[in-house]
Amino acid sequence: MQEPPAPKAPADGAANDSSDEDHDPTADSAGVYYTTLPKGHHFGPTQRQACLPLLPGETVMHVAWQRLQLLPPPAAAAPRAPPASGRPAAGPGVSAAGGPHDAIAAVLTNQRLLLLTSSLRVVCAVGLASYGCTALPSEPCGVTSLVWAGPMLLLSTAAGQVLQLTWTGRLLPVATLSPTGHMSLLGVTADALVLLRTPLAPALPTAAGTVASASPAATAALAEAILRPASLLQPLLIGWSSLAATGLLPYGSYGTGIVRPALRYAMESYDAAAGVTPQGVWSLIAAGAWDVAAVVAETLPPLDGGVKLAAAAAAGRWQAVAAALAAEASRALHAPAAPPRGSALHAKLVAAAAGALGHGQLAVAQELLLAAGGWRSVACA
Repeated sequence: MQEPPAPKAPADGAANDSSDEDHDPTADSAGVYYTTLPKGHHFGPTQRQACLPLLPGETVMHVAWQRLQLLPPPAAAAPRAPPASGRPAAGPGVSAAGGPHDAIAAVLTNQRLLLLTSSLRVVCAVGLASYGCTALPSEPCGVTSLVWAGPMLLLSTAAGQVLQLTWTGRLLPVATLSPTGHMSLLGVTADALVLLRTPLAPALPTAAGTVASASPAATAALAEAILRPASLLQPLLIGWSSLAATGLLPYGSYGTGIVRPALRYAMESYDAAAGVTPQGVWSLIAAGAWDVAAVVAETLPPLDGGVKLAAAAAAGRWQAVAAALAAEASRALHAPAAPPRGSALHAKLVAAAAGALGHGQLAVAQELLLAAGGWRSVACA
């Protein structure tokens, strides 16, 4: 067999056809280049690529990225050996594509608001129409801005609402702004929202007697940054607890690594009685932060006794639940007799007894059944 001919040396005129970047001694040799892209430097890691199919007629309007810092606990165990494929096993904190969930993207389209991982896996998706919002800032309820503040994703609308999208896919109210102009969120401080307010363009009379609006450049020159005080403890607690409920963080990080220290720091830094509502307590219960919900619920007024009982039961404080229901039964009109069947108090006593029995609290369940008049059930037990 004949040897292949040696490559020809380039001509003098062709030696300078390549760009200077090919001869750049400071060029990154480990950079990734694609044949479909023009030659040049590509900064940052570009190895991970994924695609997300959109709905028919759906258009991406805005994307906001947030880094998801995954700090290991101080006494981290030795890493496990990778499987035969060489790719880390998928699980909490690791994407199916093999990379960690080190970033989260909030994607606003003309139909939905989505939270996506770095591998474009959908964490949650919310239809804007179901909340009376749209993705067009020019419309009365259009979304005007989208801002990350730690675990909180806040968005503002043209109607003056500031909403929070939880990691479990709920939109909760945070604050209401005065519609004196176009409002957009710039950032968040510990106790205030940083807003960009552009006043509404006044009508200007013309020489012909008609009315014309001011130019956009003149209106933009009047824009100003303002601070709107807001209570951010509830959004912060809901942000951390709903993040832990998604399973994106490593196993055990709720107790020792990330979420619980952050929740403890937030509780120490804010006054829980200043801005937590019953809806916020229910959101904490739904996200699995039962002990935090019980602590926060203690600051609610007596009118929210049902929320307090639910939070205490979720946290496993059955003695406190039994004591509260016994005190309520002693103040009832039919005391010291048992509450009549079908009453709200009787239903609460029986439900609490069933919950305590399901958690192995036999003594508490007997006490609650006796208070409900179910002495025959106690005798049979």
